[in-house]
Amino acid sequence: GGLSPGGVAAACDGAPLCLPDDELDYDADGEFRLADATFLAQVWANQSSFTNPSPGVTKLPPCNGGDFNGDGDVRLLDAVLLAQYWALCTREGSEQHSICQTLNPNSRRRATANEWSGDSPGRSLASTSTHGTLVGRKDGQKMQLFAYSSTPWTTVEVAFADGEIESAPAENGLTATIKTNNKEVGVGDLGGSGKSHPAGLVMTVTFTSGTDMDSVYIDFSSSTTVICILTCVPFTSTPRVATVVQDKSNNLYLFASPNTPTDGKASTIEIAVTGAFNESDITPLL
Repeated sequence: GGLSPGGVAAACDGAPLCLPDDELDYDADGEFRLADATFLAQVWANQSSFTNPSPGVTKLPPCNGGDFNGDGDVRLLDAVLLAQYWALCTREGSEQHSICQTLNPNSRRRATANEWSGDSPGRSLASTSTHGTLVGRKDGQKMQLFAYSSTPWTTVEVAFADGEIESAPAENGLTATIKTNNKEVGVGDLGGSGKSHPAGLVMTVTFTSGTDMDSVYIDFSSSTTVICILTCVPFTSTPRVATVVQDKSNNLYLFASPNTPTDGKASTIEIAVTGAFNESDITPLL
């Protein structure tokens, strides 16, 4: 049957006021630039707003809310992928790049959670065999944050329980973005290089002098806490993992995820060595 003219008007009146997903001029300067990726990162950090991108300027928000990769969440990863799209996919002939076909907002529909994880016949952007964890190492008012994943990461985004972040210098030539609540921080390449980064030290987070560091830990229950590749999968619980690291002086270090949010203890360590134990000098410190 269809709608009457009045019905059409009623339907339009109830429609959300937003800009199409392919309108990527987030900062409203009249052109899609690398600066739009930086602006999207600022929106993620609650430092800027889509509707008021600059003093005296008002604008409709994007219909996807800034969810550039269409995975259902707005994260720092979206800003990193937007920068990559600007750098690689806005030149003539760039449509041949597979990443440009994946990220093109004109041809991409929203993927289901199964398609992002590789559990359905749709395009797979993240392998189901990808695993990872985050480890924090405290030293006074600082916490070194390490990311370990089976695939090089694109962004690491972390929420902390308690504490107030003062600064967060990052490794790999990156700059961390701190949310305005000073409890969440993310790091990724906003320069558009498309680089991924190896497992290891990500950043060193310094907390204010008034922070009780005994109460500070990585909040794995927060949906903010993720390791991202082309998409992000939040932790379903606090991971129970441990690793032993050997340095050049043959010192062994234990990194164990906590049984409770703050303990980080392991009951036993069992190690195999290439030489006989009676030829080894082992001094336990536990």
